[in-house]
Amino acid sequence: MQVTCPGYNKSETLNNFPLLVVLNTGISGFAYGQFASANGYDLRFSASDGTTELNYEIEWWDNSGNSYVWVQVPQLTGSSSIWAYWGNPAASSTPPAYTGNGGAWDSTFKGVWHLNLGCVDSTANTNNGTSYNNTSVAGRIGGAQSFNGSTAYISLPNNSSSLRTNIFTVEAWINLNAQHEWQYAFSAGDAGLDRSIIDFGEVEYPAGTKRFGGCIWPNAGIEGPADAGTYAGQWHQ
Repeated sequence: MQVTCPGYNKSETLNNFPLLVVLNTGISGFAYGQFASANGYDLRFSASDGTTELNYEIEWWDNSGNSYVWVQVPQLTGSSSIWAYWGNPAASSTPPAYTGNGGAWDSTFKGVWHLNLGCVDSTANTNNGTSYNNTSVAGRIGGAQSFNGSTAYISLPNNSSSLRTNIFTVEAWINLNAQHEWQYAFSAGDAGLDRSIIDFGEVEYPAGTKRFGGCIWPNAGIEGPADAGTYAGQWHQ
C-alpha cells in the first residue's frame, strides 16, 4: 500500500522525519484480517524505492479501530511517498528490533513520551519518567494521561539528555478541562533557584492575561494568543 504526504506543503525538506501513519478499515484495500500477526508484528515500511526498509514504532494498535504508527522517513516533502507491507507469516512471531529500541527517532530527539505507555521514553535515551497520581484516558493519538492539577504529574530524570541544551523545541497535545493561570504541560526548573526556568502550557502573562504558550525565565517569552477562554474541552498542539 502506498502512503503519500499531500498535507505537507512547505518548501523545506525534513530529514529523518517521524511521519504519523494512521491505519483503519476505512482505507481502501486495508483489513486487519490480512495481517499474519494480531499485534501487527508483520507490518513493514519501505522508502519509495520499494526496497529500503524504514524504522517505525507502533504507538497504538487496535484491530477494531485506528492504529497509530510513527515511520521515520529519510527525506519528507509534499511529493514524498513510502510503501507499507503486511501479511508475511515468517515475520509474525516478533516485531523488528527497531520498533522498540528508539530506531524511529533520531539523535535530535531527547525524549518522546506517548503517555499511552505510562511514562516510557520512546527514544534511545530511555529518559523514562515516574508517574504520580495521574490516570490513563483516551487521547488525541491513542491513549493519554489525565492530571488533577495539583498532585498529579510526571517527573523526568535529571541527566544530560533531558533537554539540557541551549536550543530545543517542546511539543505536546493538551486538553484542558478548565482555565486557570499557570497550568503547565511541561516545566523544567533549577533546584538551586527554587523555581521553574521553562514553562509550557497555559500561562498568565502579563498579570491578568491568559495565553496558551510558554515562558522562559528570567526573560519572559510568550507565544500564542491571549484569552485562553476558548481552550477548554479541545485538543491543542
